[in-house]
Amino acid sequence: MTVCGEAYTPEVVVETSGLTEEEWLEYRRQGIGGSDAAATLGVSPFATAWDVYYDKLKIASYADEDAGWVAKRTNTSKTCVEQILLDHKKII
Repeated sequence: MTVCGEAYTPEVVVETSGLTEEEWLEYRRQGIGGSDAAATLGVSPFATAWDVYYDKLKIASYADEDAGWVAKRTNTSKTCVEQILLDHKKII
């Protein structure tokens, strides 16, 4: 693989092909992936930094279908931000 004109070989940290979903989730919780990074930086429409924190500590999984509160809170947060910008005459 070439990245920015340089040869690059990604490092395989964990071979996931033979893992169960639960084993895979355990490895996933040990690090920060792209979706986690976006949520942590506040640019994810699907999760917040708190969601990542709770997921990593196994308090609640934001990927869980039963965790509908995440989507509701994210949408509510977006609505609040939009209203603040509108109140301050900013273009969104």
